[in-house]
Amino acid sequence: MDMANYLNLPLQKAMDRAIFNTFGKDTSKNTTWDWDPYQFPHPEITPINVVSTAGPFVIFGALMFNFVIQIGAIVTEKETKVRESMRVMGLRDWVYWLSWGITNSVTNILSVFILILSGLAFQFPFFLKNDFGTYFFLLLLFAIAMIPLAFFLSTLVSKTDTSSSAGFAIFIIGILMQTVAPLVFDPTVSDGVQGFFSIFPFALLAKGLSDLGSETSSELSSGMRFSDVSDSTRHYFPLSVVYTRLIMDMFIFSVLTWYFDNVLYMGRKPWFLFTPSYWRGGSGRNTKLNEDEDEDSYELEDMDADVVEEKNLIRGNQLDPELTQVVLENLQKTYKGTKFFCIPDKGNYFRAVKGIDLTINSGQLLCLLGHNGAGKSTTIGMLTGLFPCSGGDASIFGFSITTDMSDIRRVMGVCPQHDILWKSLTAEEHLELFAVLRDIPKDKIEEEVSERLKDVDLTFARKGLAGSFSGGMQRRLSVAIALIGNPKIVFLDEPTTGMDPISRRKVWNLIEKVKRGRVTLLTTHSMEEADILADKIAIMKDGRIATIGTSLRLKKKFGTGYDISILAKEGASLSAIRKFVDNQLNQDDEIAKFEDQSKLGILKFNVPREHAGVLPKFFKNLEAKEEKLKIKDYQVNLSTLEEVFINVAATEQKEKK
Repeated sequence: MDMANYLNLPLQKAMDRAIFNTFGKDTSKNTTWDWDPYQFPHPEITPINVVSTAGPFVIFGALMFNFVIQIGAIVTEKETKVRESMRVMGLRDWVYWLSWGITNSVTNILSVFILILSGLAFQFPFFLKNDFGTYFFLLLLFAIAMIPLAFFLSTLVSKTDTSSSAGFAIFIIGILMQTVAPLVFDPTVSDGVQGFFSIFPFALLAKGLSDLGSETSSELSSGMRFSDVSDSTRHYFPLSVVYTRLIMDMFIFSVLTWYFDNVLYMGRKPWFLFTPSYWRGGSGRNTKLNEDEDEDSYELEDMDADVVEEKNLIRGNQLDPELTQVVLENLQKTYKGTKFFCIPDKGNYFRAVKGIDLTINSGQLLCLLGHNGAGKSTTIGMLTGLFPCSGGDASIFGFSITTDMSDIRRVMGVCPQHDILWKSLTAEEHLELFAVLRDIPKDKIEEEVSERLKDVDLTFARKGLAGSFSGGMQRRLSVAIALIGNPKIVFLDEPTTGMDPISRRKVWNLIEKVKRGRVTLLTTHSMEEADILADKIAIMKDGRIATIGTSLRLKKKFGTGYDISILAKEGASLSAIRKFVDNQLNQDDEIAKFEDQSKLGILKFNVPREHAGVLPKFFKNLEAKEEKLKIKDYQVNLSTLEEVFINVAATEQKEKK
C-alpha cells in the first residue's frame, strides 16, 4: 500500500518515532524500525462507467435544451407573423429554413464541443480511451439530426405554448427510449422494429453511447478505434450504421418539414407535389374562374350599377393595359373545414370573399372600406400571397398571384394590419434587413434607410429598440418598411392606427406624396382618411364589393343630401328663421328635415339630394332676408363619407332581410 495515498500516515509516522525515541528503553538514534499498513476487509470494488450508464440521459438532456428553444423560436415567428412579413417582402422559404438550419447547427456544434471538453476535463475513460472521431461524429450527427426534427414539429403547432408542451413531450419520450433503445438493437429483434426505432435520433444516440461505453467498461479496456466503427463482430448494428441512420433521419425530417410546411402553413392541397404547376413555379392551387358561384347566387340586377360596369369591363377584356395595373377577376376565398388531417369536409365551409371584380390604375390610390369581417384583410392577404385564393385570379403588373407571386413580391411593399417587428432590433436595423431583402445595393442602403426614417419622422429614434417604441412609432416604422426600396405597389392595411393627430397628418402627407407613379391599396376604418387620400373607394360588404367610385360620386349617390347650418346673431329669433325655411322649402312638400338643436343660436336641417334644384333660389332669398332675420352666417356641406358607409351597410342589411 502506498502511504503517499493517505494524507495522515506521514504525520502518524513522525509522531510514533518521536514517542518511541522519547519513552522507549532503547533511545539510540540508530534504532531501525518499520511497519506495513493493511486495509480492513471490504466488499469487492466494481468500477462504474458513468458515461455508459448515465451518459445517454445527460447528453440527451443537454442537447434537448437547444431543441426546445429552437422549436419555440420558430413557432414564435409564425405566431407573431414575422415570417409572413419577411415572405411578403421577398424572402424565399428555402432561404428561411436554411438560415435557421445554419444558426441552429452552430449552436448545437458548440454544445457538442462543450460536452466533449467537459468529459475530457473530468477524465472520463469514455472520452480518454475511445478515439475522438468515434464519439465526436456520434454527438455531431445526433445534434444536427435533431434540427430537422425541430423544424418538422414546428410545422404541426401554431402557438408558442403548444410548442413548449411538444418539446417537453419529446423529452419524456426520448428519456424512455434511452433505456429501451439499447435492447432493441439486438439480433433477436426484428428488422422492422429496429427500423422504426431508427427514425428517432435519440434512440440511435442511446445505441451508440451504449456501444462506446462498453468499450471502456473496465480498467483493462482500451476503447474503440475509429477504424473499427464498421466492425460488426464487435457490436451488432455497428457505429457506422448508427451514423448512416442519423444522416437518413436528417433527410426524412427535412422532407416532412417541406411537405407539412406547404400543406399546413402555405395552405396548399395535400397532393400539391403531384401538380405540374407547383414544379413550374406556381402554387398548385385550384383557380377555376367560376368555382363555388352556384353555391351563392348573386344576380347582376342585385349589384350596384358601377360594380356591374367594372365587372363587365374586366370580363369583356376592355381594359387599357397601359393604364390598368391591378386587376381582380372573380377573386374568391373559401375556408373549408376538415374531417381528419387535411381531408376536406364539403358540408363545412365559410366564404370570406365571394367573387371580387376590381381594377386599380397606375398612380391611383384605392381605399377598401368595410366593417370587421367584410373581407378586406382577406383580400389583401390573397394579393400579397399570405394565403392562396380559392377561385378566380388577380393580375398585378401582368403577373398572376397564382403562378407569379415571387415576381410580384419584388415590386411590392406591405404595411400589415398589426406591427410585425423584432423587439430587440433598432429602427435602423429593421430597415437595413428589409433593404437587403429588397436587393438594394450595399452602398445605397444607408442613404435609403436615412430617407425612409426621415419620411416617417423617426430620425431621432434611429438607434432605438423597436420594443421601446410607442404604438404610433411602431406603426410609422411599419410604414417606412413598406416603402423601402421604392416598390411599384404598396399595400397599407390600417397604417395610421394608434397614431396621434400630428403623426397621422404627417403620414397622410407622406402617402399623398408617394402614391404618385405607383399603385396603392389602402384599408382603413377612418372615413376622414379615406376621404382625403383615396382616388377611388370600394366598400365591401359580406365578402363582396357593394359599391365603387370616387368620394364625391358616392356622396352624391348614397349620401343623405345637403346639411345646412344657419348661425343666428345674438338676439335673433330661431323660430322666425325656421318659419322662413318652412315657407321656402316645406310649402308643397316637406323637403327640409330639421335636426334636434345641440347648440343655441344654430339651426340645422337636411335637404335630400333629389331636391338639390330648389337650393339656388332658397339661398338667394335667404341672403335677401339676412339682415332682417339677423343671420350671421350659413354653411352647406355634402353628406360625409361616414353617412355613405352607414347607408350602404343599411341597404345591404335590408336586401338580406
